[in-house]
Amino acid sequence: MIAARLKLSVLQAAVRGKLAHQDIRDEPAVILLERIDAARTGRYNCGTSKGSIRSSRIVRIHDGSPTAEDGISCRFVEKNDRGDEPDVTGEIPFGVPPSWEWARLESLGMILGGHTPRRDNPDFWHGDIPWLTSSDMNEVSGKFIYSGKEYITERGMKVYQKSMIPEGSIVYCAVQGIGRIAIAGNPLCTSNQLRSIAPYVSGIVPYLYYCLIERTPHIRSMARGEIHPNINSGVLGQTLVPIPPLAEQKRIVARLDRILPLIDDYAAMEAEMTDIESRFSVSLRESFLQTAVHGKLTAQETDDDPARFLLDHLRRSRRNIVATSRFIADTSRIVRAANHVGRLPDERCRFLEDVPGRPAVDVTDDLPFEIPGTWEWARLSTLGQIIKGSCRATENPDNFIDGNIPFISAFDIRRNPGMLVSGGERMITERAVKRAPLRIVPADSVVFSSLPESQCTAVTANPLCINNNLFAIIPYDTVITEYLYFVLLQRTREIFSRATGSAMKTITLQNFKLTPVPIPPLSEQRRMVLRLKRLLPLIPGTVGQSTWSRRASTNLSSTSSAPHAHPASRPLPTPDRRLSRSDPMNDIPAET
Repeated sequence: MIAARLKLSVLQAAVRGKLAHQDIRDEPAVILLERIDAARTGRYNCGTSKGSIRSSRIVRIHDGSPTAEDGISCRFVEKNDRGDEPDVTGEIPFGVPPSWEWARLESLGMILGGHTPRRDNPDFWHGDIPWLTSSDMNEVSGKFIYSGKEYITERGMKVYQKSMIPEGSIVYCAVQGIGRIAIAGNPLCTSNQLRSIAPYVSGIVPYLYYCLIERTPHIRSMARGEIHPNINSGVLGQTLVPIPPLAEQKRIVARLDRILPLIDDYAAMEAEMTDIESRFSVSLRESFLQTAVHGKLTAQETDDDPARFLLDHLRRSRRNIVATSRFIADTSRIVRAANHVGRLPDERCRFLEDVPGRPAVDVTDDLPFEIPGTWEWARLSTLGQIIKGSCRATENPDNFIDGNIPFISAFDIRRNPGMLVSGGERMITERAVKRAPLRIVPADSVVFSSLPESQCTAVTANPLCINNNLFAIIPYDTVITEYLYFVLLQRTREIFSRATGSAMKTITLQNFKLTPVPIPPLSEQRRMVLRLKRLLPLIPGTVGQSTWSRRASTNLSSTSSAPHAHPASRPLPTPDRRLSRSDPMNDIPAET
């Protein structure tokens, strides 16, 4: 976002000495650091400091070595308590004016960690001492924070933290949301998710607050831990901070106090406009999809064969695959009541579901909307095989060493724009696929997330495997693949309205199979898909038209030679299309 980049640019200019002017009458920063060092030593001598006793000074040495930005010939060494003077020039991230200095954060103030009293001891809680967590830092408005949602007692504080964080300390989020920052407006305590910097000299707090915001990207890069990245006190204390003269610090802070609120106002307007554009784009996309699956995006042509001919073809294909594999197919049918068979829409049309061996059931109330007379309804499970992925193979990392079969998750689909997905971050081995066992999903299948929080739909561009949070619909004939993709995009909200579960809601495989799908004539499907491919890329924030194109071949025969294909995912025998006028396959134009 423009506002975020603008704010970062202003902060970068500030800590590089380019936002406020340098005045030769200012007391150099080296004098300020000497006062800070004296204050730190005084605290230790009188036993009031709880922080680290390590001391170091970064000193500029003029020896003819050029620096990157300030044009001064110098290098930097770090003098510590042990008498060592290692060269730290390579650690200095950028040049600063001659009157400035560099310092470790731990040499400017005490680095304090927080603690969480035992929850099962009521004597520690519901006192009058503010206690902050990382979630409280989300709600900070402005520079200062005074309290959070919870309070602890003095006993709870003394057992775990000994004393409170002093007023004027900088509170820094070190675990969840690294970089959220505020100044303590009064004494308080913090959880172990937060770190606090209690400066030895209070006058540097306003500048240090802004400086740490600018240094946060670097601090984040030093985080440890894969699942829950965190910054410990030692890493935070080693952060290098540019230190201007105190008078210049005040000029920098005064200018930032004027500029940043204006940028924040702009950011709020930018976020509002982005939200409006996003909601407009989402609404327009949903409108196009809804219009399409309701039969109102393209005209119904009188020459189109009714959708029941297409469904008959899919049933023949289904019988072929059942005959050659151990697959139990759904043979139910949704048909119009006898007195409502016809080509014209009828608001009073009734639909019956015919399941072999059972009486027909009226399912009209289960169908979400009216459809044109040439259309039909069908359960998703009657259009193709539906399988759920597995996570068994992910338990062993060795299964993904030198793998050659794409293994995808909902995350891989969500970060992949457009209709197609070809792979993800991991490739699984053939041996792992056989041992799990995993079903290889053929190309031109449709994958759909089972989790509401990771909604995504895509068409497979090549054979691949899916994890346990994805369903795959392997159509009985891939001529319906693209239409099925778009209709599932439109039905997503309704599908997830049936999600179940308490801790984590999910749509079950059986529930997903029962999704009713409106089926237009094949020719109309093609017109609809073509129009959606042209319209959707025009919506702001939508990916380009090229990413909505399927690969050249749309016939399952193109996957017959693909390696690792499971027997049930191999090409389906196709009925003879030369003799039957009623077979819609006769009217399929060649794709260009």
